Amino acid sequence: MDQKSVLPGYPKLIKDVWGISGPIDAAFTRVNCQGKTYIFKGNKYWRFDDGVLEDDYPRDISVGFDKIPDHVDAAFALPAHSHHGKEKVYFFKGDQYYVYEFLHQPSHEECAAMSERSPSTLFRRYTDLYRSNYEQFFTELFPDLPQHHDKHHFINKDWKGLKSPVDGAMAGRIYVAPLRSSSHPNQQYQQNGWQRGRRRQNRSPTWGTMAEQGMSMGQGFAERGMEMGLRLAERRMEME
Repeated sequence: MDQKSVLPGYPKLIKDVWGISGPIDAAFTRVNCQGKTYIFKGNKYWRFDDGVLEDDYPRDISVGFDKIPDHVDAAFALPAHSHHGKEKVYFFKGDQYYVYEFLHQPSHEECAAMSERSPSTLFRRYTDLYRSNYEQFFTELFPDLPQHHDKHHFINKDWKGLKSPVDGAMAGRIYVAPLRSSSHPNQQYQQNGWQRGRRRQNRSPTWGTMAEQGMSMGQGFAERGMEMGLRLAERRMEME
């Protein structure tokens, strides 16, 4: 889908594109420079790299995703707030949901080495903010959500107005206004972090125009989601 309608040629059979007989339970694409896609069905999951199934898959969910149950209803992924943070996935099942935190995230050096092969679309649009305090934005929007996957949580308690069970989920668009200039130390730190992130990326051979591309995440299996880098950059330049 694009912003207006289903693209020509769709819908397609899941089996024809992914090689998995439908229906599936859930799917998401990690928002990093690798952009691998995960599909869940029953007690198994499949991992795809650029649409190609990787070796030794499918695998048991219990092996690859500790404490996540089988037969999930829906899932969506969120990026790490920086290369030092961790990506998270929210899984929904019945009236409960689970938060899984990935143990490994590609480093900036690993992603820079992929520049000649072009990082995933999701990561190109997200990475302009990887040095900014993105995690604070999400925490302020959803303050009651747990930050770790130590146990399950109830959907109706933390996701106000959402009734279970959930059929599907994806990260939508969030627009965040830039911070105004002030002497407050936290605000000054965030503004400086934005500047450092832009300078660092300008040294990358293929990521120099990322400030103009903005931020997008979780939109469908590949390109749905959040775009705020462009607006932040434009407002930032206006304030300067």
